[in-house]
Amino acid sequence: MTEQAQQPALLSRFDGFLILLLVVGSIIGWIVLGTMLFGLTSFFASFMFAWCWVNVEQGDFKQWPQCLIGAIVGIGLTWQSQFFAAQFGTPGLVTGLLIIIAAIYVQIMNWAPIALNRCTMLFVTVLAAPALLAKMDFVELLAAVSLGAVYFAAVIKLAVLYATRKATA
Repeated sequence: MTEQAQQPALLSRFDGFLILLLVVGSIIGWIVLGTMLFGLTSFFASFMFAWCWVNVEQGDFKQWPQCLIGAIVGIGLTWQSQFFAAQFGTPGLVTGLLIIIAAIYVQIMNWAPIALNRCTMLFVTVLAAPALLAKMDFVELLAAVSLGAVYFAAVIKLAVLYATRKATA
């Protein structure tokens, strides 16, 4: 087990509950805002971005651009595999998979971390699921991830400002 898994959270129960309310409230807020203002439906992708940035990158604002670019590249890699397979059959499928394999190698070698990173591979892994791939609207997915990334960055920034202000008071 990792050290993190062995140690309890360093929060009081009340602070933990406040964070839970923030998480639930921000999710509900994004669904309402995204639906009413932008007509979005692919909220799972927005939440996947938020989870990756907050949990994998610890909500580090320096990692936010890299995480967003990685998510967009992951969407693009998944799109191209579906597009080539639909347009060219088996040769297109093989071509799409070879492009993904090349991207995995570049990520392993860390040659382009701004574009090929953990967030990229999370998106490729999840979006390549046949049940999702068959029904995916990639333009709407890009909008959901991009707008969701801005929304969740604003939520985290406000939470950090509140916590900082509370700590200094």
